[in-house]
Amino acid sequence: MSAPPLSGLAALFRLRPDRAADYLQAKGLQLTGPYWELDGPAHRTVFTVANLAKLDVLADIKGAMQQAIDSGQTEPWFKAQLVDTLKAKGWWGPQVVVDPDTQEARIVQAGSLRRLQTIYRTNLQSAYMAGRHRQALEQRDRAPWAQYLAVMDQRTRPAHGSLHGKVFALESAAWSVVSPPNGYNCRCRARYFSDQELADRGLKPALDVQLLERDPPGRRPTDPLTGETPARWVQRGVSVADPTQDSGRAVLYADPGWDHLPGSDGAERALVERVLERAGGFGPRMAAQLAAVLRSPPSGARAKVVVGAVAGSARQKVVQHGLATGGNELAIAIDETTGAIIDTVPGGPGQVTLSTTILAALDDPARAVRLIHNHPSGGSLSLEDLSVATRPGAAQVEAVGHDGSTYRAKSLVTDIPRLNALHDVAWLEAATWLPVRAGHGGISLEAKAALELHVINLALADAGVITYRAVLSAPRQALWDAYRDTLRLAVARASAAIKGELP
Repeated sequence: MSAPPLSGLAALFRLRPDRAADYLQAKGLQLTGPYWELDGPAHRTVFTVANLAKLDVLADIKGAMQQAIDSGQTEPWFKAQLVDTLKAKGWWGPQVVVDPDTQEARIVQAGSLRRLQTIYRTNLQSAYMAGRHRQALEQRDRAPWAQYLAVMDQRTRPAHGSLHGKVFALESAAWSVVSPPNGYNCRCRARYFSDQELADRGLKPALDVQLLERDPPGRRPTDPLTGETPARWVQRGVSVADPTQDSGRAVLYADPGWDHLPGSDGAERALVERVLERAGGFGPRMAAQLAAVLRSPPSGARAKVVVGAVAGSARQKVVQHGLATGGNELAIAIDETTGAIIDTVPGGPGQVTLSTTILAALDDPARAVRLIHNHPSGGSLSLEDLSVATRPGAAQVEAVGHDGSTYRAKSLVTDIPRLNALHDVAWLEAATWLPVRAGHGGISLEAKAALELHVINLALADAGVITYRAVLSAPRQALWDAYRDTLRLAVARASAAIKGELP
């Protein structure tokens, strides 16, 4: 027997409604003036409608939107639910608004069928994408890749179409800037793949990814009543190498205020706090039990969502710090059981000294600390980085290159002198098999300097000394490909030498 046809949201997205509904439910209500008054990332946790000064009307709109998502209702249903209510409460058509301080008046557009259409589509798309991304984070070990998809019809904005088909790592900083929707009525979406699915489709990840920022074209918006302008008025975007473009790169700038990832640890935490606010009505004993569960370290899917969002933000922050300071490092320690930031420590060129707070957490076997820092050179994890990963409270150490490379490792050896000795064995053997180009089988000095640590870490991983995962930037991957056979031989020889030292 065939399944009954899907309708409404279910037919459109085939996403469990609760995934999108959770995102909207977690949002609080906030009254705002012009559409640009609320900072873009704040939309993750706040539901608002521009120039709406009545909290009860805002609650009515959110309630109808929540019901539409919960039960898969259509846009005509949403409009029908609200038109009479909004007219009865006086929020319909052009209205005169008077500033309470200056007594100046202006005309603003209150409710209309066009505005309800925008509200429905904007919140629907944001909630859907937040749910999809949350679902993807829960399965990122199986499907670590995400493909940007535009509709590609006559209504598709050229900039949005330029990224159509591009594949990024799910944890790429690109998604924190151009995750759909990227503006009003944006219809773009994402599709997720495993390593095997990516290979089967012949897709190649975009490795040469640059984050951009500019002043938006045109005049800065101004509130005609108060003369105020936005506190934050920038456009952030992503640039990807693309030989089919005239400039050699595909560029997409999100509209101002849309340069953020729908859904985040903020929405998750907001939902927890809202549930706790209502827990008093359950009685003292049940309220205490509920608080203990919700405020305990998250596990499973919820932990992955929270930690994944915080880690993504940390990766972006350490690179931005490095670029802004001319190459200084920054380390951010995250508690993998809660997603909490343990400490943030700035460093200098090529080094960062961990704080006593981070060291204490790393030395606590009951903790699970992820240390994220930037490598301006784009090189792999050093011996000092791996030494941090030996500590009992270390979950993993991660380095983010300014060139887009990422490296992460966990040491399976807990004795630092032992790790040092095995690292020396790997280095000596790798150096033997990585002769600077002097004849057949040699490599360039540039390739040796850029890839030597990567070769050593691959060998340590192959020998079972560390766990190691790396995503190379396009230039670094090109270097690897140019000397692939020599580099693989060096990894195999170094791994064999390490294994000979193991009991």
